[in-house]
Amino acid sequence: MYDISMKTNTENNIIKLFKQWAKWYRAEFEEFAAIAPEQVQEQIDFIENYLNAMLMEQPENEKRKWAEQFFEVQKACLDEDTFQLQFMGGLSYGTLYVRDISEPDLSTVYDLTEFETITIDRGDGKDWTKQDIKAILRDIRDDLEFDFNKVSLKHSLECNALNINCRIRE
Repeated sequence: MYDISMKTNTENNIIKLFKQWAKWYRAEFEEFAAIAPEQVQEQIDFIENYLNAMLMEQPENEKRKWAEQFFEVQKACLDEDTFQLQFMGGLSYGTLYVRDISEPDLSTVYDLTEFETITIDRGDGKDWTKQDIKAILRDIRDDLEFDFNKVSLKHSLECNALNINCRIRE
């Protein structure tokens, strides 16, 4: 696994970005007592592990740019320009904020969390269309089936949150 404690200039900059984000994220929740401190730490650990895994896949000259873009959208709450993806029911819990549903590497997230459910919330408040749902299910299936043998997806809508139950066989 890629170790963010390595000491090249690029990696030092990425470590600084991560530490700044983690400090900001922790402060956001401490101010409002929105979730328990152990849940905040679990999310910080998830982001660190996802960052480590994703940096292994980035070309050296693109790592800093990728990390900057990644941290730009990691929030404490949903806004109109992002989607919130929550990964639940596995070994651990994690949340990613993305501008496009196809951004996260779901196979990497699965390796980290072994999630059973993905809940997707829209920041723009629009209703999900059948076309939106079909496209999302196709993207999720394509991503996961690239690394895993068999993927079964079932979805439901609750209060405009798209819940996707995933059965994955390796």
